[in-house]
Amino acid sequence: MLKSTLALLTAVGLTLGTMPALADDHANAEKKRNCLSISRIDRIEVVDDNTLLFHMHGKEKYINKLPYRCAGLKSRGTFLHETSLQSYCDLDTITVIDPSLGMRLGSCPLGEFTPYVEEVKAE
Repeated sequence: MLKSTLALLTAVGLTLGTMPALADDHANAEKKRNCLSISRIDRIEVVDDNTLLFHMHGKEKYINKLPYRCAGLKSRGTFLHETSLQSYCDLDTITVIDPSLGMRLGSCPLGEFTPYVEEVKAE
């Protein structure tokens, strides 16, 4: 079985407080996903120590709220994901990496993948 290791060095384009609100949880409940295919992911933004934003090819986005704070995720911006399934799943773990030392700093589980809907600004 081919085991892939995906190390992502992400540049954070969002700052705290500038992220538009999510749509109502009830409206998104049936759209939540347990897994996202790696081949469909364009890039991943580290929003904060609890949140990842998955930008898919096309315009689709998914937000992943980690079950608890993942220390160093925002400040380091680099994490490792190891899988044999070619997807990110809600039971997977990510490992925060210190890019300057190449050291693993700790692992954190992922949460559910919820569609991210940006609010339309009225003019």
